[in-house]
Amino acid sequence: MEFKTPEEIYREMSDEDIILIAYQPEGIKLEEIPIIQKELLHRKKEEEAIMLSEYLIAANSKANLAHLTDDELRQYINDRFQQGESIDAIRLDLKESGINIFDIIEAENKQRDEAFDYITDLKQKGLDDYEVDSKIKEKYDLQQDEVEDLHVQRNKSGRMNMVFGVVVVVVALILLPGAIEYSNRRFAGAICLVAFGAWQVYYGYQKTR
Repeated sequence: MEFKTPEEIYREMSDEDIILIAYQPEGIKLEEIPIIQKELLHRKKEEEAIMLSEYLIAANSKANLAHLTDDELRQYINDRFQQGESIDAIRLDLKESGINIFDIIEAENKQRDEAFDYITDLKQKGLDDYEVDSKIKEKYDLQQDEVEDLHVQRNKSGRMNMVFGVVVVVVALILLPGAIEYSNRRFAGAICLVAFGAWQVYYGYQKTR
């Protein structure tokens, strides 16, 4: 059986077949794309050659995503947000690279909440703002502007906790008289709601200090 090089294979293809590859290149090895482009240009099929260039750029970009660190992925997502792209478009691109955007968001939220609690713990130990910032920079490898942004996010999160807690307490207190008359179980549930709401207010207050 005669062995043929990729160059020979694509050279012997009809115009229709090689143009079809340009429109549907998904099954082609990336290293063969430049060979196909060369053949297309030889046949004066510049538009199809350009299409393959765009496909090659997109394919390399997706392949590179899989090798990014979590921090680099977050930066990549933020950059695309800044450019006005929708969450769905970004999610689909990441999905094609085997990356779940919601896993990244969940991990980021978890790390952020851990940082909030760490700041609260440091403040409760009596450290001043300069010492707290130094500890945060060291632990999370952040710059000063990132630390300041973290404080703003923590304060905002604390206010949200407080508002949520107050709403829960108010609702529980409204339900309390009826719960007392209805059953001990409902009364206990209303008391738990009051306690939960109060804890949210306290937790939020600690974040805003």
